[in-house]
Amino acid sequence: MSLEAYAELLRVLQAREGRGKVELPFVGKVRGVEALFGSLSAVAPAVPGARDEEWNPVSQRTHTPLPPPVGDELGGEITALKEAVDAFTTLSHEMMHVALWEPFFTGAWKPRGPKGFREFSLMAEGYCFFFSDIVVSGAVRVRLPDGEFALERQTPSNARFHPIRAFHGLGMTRTDEILDIYLAGFSGERTALWQPRGGDRYAAAMAAQVYDFYAGSQRYLAEAYGAIAAFGGMSEFHRRFCRVEGLPSFAEDLAVGSDLKAYFRRFHQVGLERLAAASAEDIARLRWRRTLQMRAYYALQVRWLLREGLVFRAPPRDVLPEVEAYLSGLRGLLLKFAPEKGLADLDADYDARVRAAFSARGSWVGERWLIAPRRAGGKVSVLEGAGADGKGREGKIKRLSVVAFLVDELTKRMKESRTVEARELVLAQLRRVAGATTSEKLRTELRRPELLELWSVPMTAFDPAGNTYRELCFSYQ
Repeated sequence: MSLEAYAELLRVLQAREGRGKVELPFVGKVRGVEALFGSLSAVAPAVPGARDEEWNPVSQRTHTPLPPPVGDELGGEITALKEAVDAFTTLSHEMMHVALWEPFFTGAWKPRGPKGFREFSLMAEGYCFFFSDIVVSGAVRVRLPDGEFALERQTPSNARFHPIRAFHGLGMTRTDEILDIYLAGFSGERTALWQPRGGDRYAAAMAAQVYDFYAGSQRYLAEAYGAIAAFGGMSEFHRRFCRVEGLPSFAEDLAVGSDLKAYFRRFHQVGLERLAAASAEDIARLRWRRTLQMRAYYALQVRWLLREGLVFRAPPRDVLPEVEAYLSGLRGLLLKFAPEKGLADLDADYDARVRAAFSARGSWVGERWLIAPRRAGGKVSVLEGAGADGKGREGKIKRLSVVAFLVDELTKRMKESRTVEARELVLAQLRRVAGATTSEKLRTELRRPELLELWSVPMTAFDPAGNTYRELCFSYQ
């Protein structure tokens, strides 16, 4: 039943109309989480088999895990319960990413450039790991059928050992003290977890894991900021759709200042308590705000791609005025803030005038950043003059990085193929890609339908009427 509830969770969040009551397992065990879940409007694809599990808190579209089905095999009961606990723990972590950006969504704050974005994102990551590792795992005391407690030996983020062992080894038991270690460690600071040779091995192992995350995230976060800023996600989106007087929030006085740690400490003290105390009407207003802001965030990507000429097989008719009208309509709804009024008609107009044009033409994103994991040199494009062109060394390196990416993806497809015919088809694709010795030949391969889906997304993937979305400009997993 636990896993069936998570399947229902995805169906409810993606539903076009209505919103049923879903009894999520364990959700009531952590203050504020049920209300936070109720404030969401949609989720990112995170079902088994999804090729591109997207993560980006600025979209307010939470990465939501759904474990694979568990059968009636020996030990299936234990596996199903453990999977459900792990899924809830991960969901709590991912929802917290969205919650922590609340001052941004209400216009009270925005990061100052890529450095500010990186610093906030890393400290937010520290808080989210603290929340799932310490708060959630301490609250969810579910005994498995074999007598052992779930989350007793490890957490979804650390399969080797439970992080609390590192802190207990140092004599730390207070959550505020542990939170400070998480915030500092994920910011790259040296903490008490760093141990001399012969010290607590759990603390030393955790210190190494945290620092590896910090060091490995620098480039990814810088490129994510660049991609979001490119289409106006840090400027116009914030100015027109967040800095709007009277928007509902659960964090009106939680200011983000020069002391970032103070914000996260204060959020931990009062943020979730306020969410837990919010009325059903308050939560519905938060969800309505997210509903409108989410659409604006993705519509800005559509507009930017059209303006920059980055749409492959763009409609012959100029649809930019209709996209602008859609954005203006969303802002009007934010200003009026009358929940559920007028949005269905606005979405229907976008569907008929913009998505229909994309669908008829078979339009795809023509250039896309592949940020995390970094693949194909960071970007793939079917447009001329996009880096893979040219005869110089830099152009050749870029071309080879794209070819290597395609070979890797097609090799995975080969392994997944179940018939001889399917494998022969993939082998033919591999040969063509390997023979793409010029930029023009490579672009020809990238435009093939069977390869487009490896790196791009259709322009129709932004489907507000159906409440489904994809990151059009970039991939960050």
